[in-house]
Amino acid sequence: MPTLPSGLQFGISKQALFDHGGNWSSCPDGHFWYWIPDPEMGSGPFPEGTEIIQVAQHAPIPRSQDEAKRLIQVLEFIDDTNYVWRGEWLDTFPKFRSLSDEDTIAWKAWVDSKNTKEFLNKVIAECERLAEVCRNAAGYAILSTSGERSETGEIKASLNTKPKTIYDSEMHEASEAFRYCWQAAGRHLNAHGRGEIVWLRAHLNPPFLEHLSFRLGNQLFFVRLEDVDGEMTVPGNRGGLTAVSEGCQGHPCILPMKGTGSSWSSAHPGWGLLDARSGDPIDPFKLTTDMPVEMTDWELHDFAVQVVRGQIGKSAKELMSWQSEPHISPSLWFVGDNGPEWVVVRATRYPNLEADMPDDWDSIADRCASLGKVGHFASVSVAKSADDGGIDPGPLLRGGPMIVRFEGLKKIS
Repeated sequence: MPTLPSGLQFGISKQALFDHGGNWSSCPDGHFWYWIPDPEMGSGPFPEGTEIIQVAQHAPIPRSQDEAKRLIQVLEFIDDTNYVWRGEWLDTFPKFRSLSDEDTIAWKAWVDSKNTKEFLNKVIAECERLAEVCRNAAGYAILSTSGERSETGEIKASLNTKPKTIYDSEMHEASEAFRYCWQAAGRHLNAHGRGEIVWLRAHLNPPFLEHLSFRLGNQLFFVRLEDVDGEMTVPGNRGGLTAVSEGCQGHPCILPMKGTGSSWSSAHPGWGLLDARSGDPIDPFKLTTDMPVEMTDWELHDFAVQVVRGQIGKSAKELMSWQSEPHISPSLWFVGDNGPEWVVVRATRYPNLEADMPDDWDSIADRCASLGKVGHFASVSVAKSADDGGIDPGPLLRGGPMIVRFEGLKKIS
């Protein structure tokens, strides 16, 4: 980390390199994925405190140190421990910051130093490793990241990043230990549901707002599993659980689990569920009533995504990922004839027969373009079904019969 004659301090970071561990879309052989600022934000300069939304794109392995410089972020320290990234890259620095002649000479000397050249060689080696990871990539995780200031002041300093969802929902694959725990939790809840549970989420495809969810009578329950011993990595967080529960007007539940090897069981008697807000035990049967409950917009959107997902599955297309958060687009990704394709789903209630396309379609397309340029719009109109099979103009009720109008995907250029 050089300190220039004027007192300015800079560092360099390879945080733009994206190690997805194979849970991402593939790219051409010899390429790897890395983060760049969302084109909507421009190239910089980014003022201090700006949330820098980033998108992934792929590039070939750099063949020289000079080529590697375009992947390296230049960080500017605002004190001894905190820094900002204003959009500067090593190959074009200084682009936004003016340096004096003395500072320029000192900076070039540091860039040409032995330590910096060794750092660039490590970057090239890392790109080679990431390209090998990409060669075996399977799946897709739609992520964007936002840069934050970090406490480190070392040359290896890296921007702290987080998923671009308001709830920080995680896209990582579930670990083997979590799969055992999740399966045991499902069996446990099924046993206490006495055959009356209607499962809403019973899969391990990311993202994870909740781990399991079900309807019992007229009530919805969203369940997050937690290891009472704190030894297992659990995907997602309580923020996601709160978000989906509030959006669907359901009950946020924690199910503490205790494990020994691959054997897991509820840590508490009975249902074992705790209210995520109060910590009090929950008995789902005691919360159900005979009162009709109108479906929320979140529930309706989730149902619409299920409809579209089913149609894609019937077409023999491979689903890559899906999510039911109505404020995040796209809703689904699948493998098309020439690579990943995405779908924006919108639901509407009768008497509307067609849902409106989002006003920010171009922005959604730009964010997705690095991984898939083919986008589709799916309009799902839902009506209450009358006893005679016709349309009842009344409100859609949770668990009630419905009539669906979905005329397939509409490809948008």
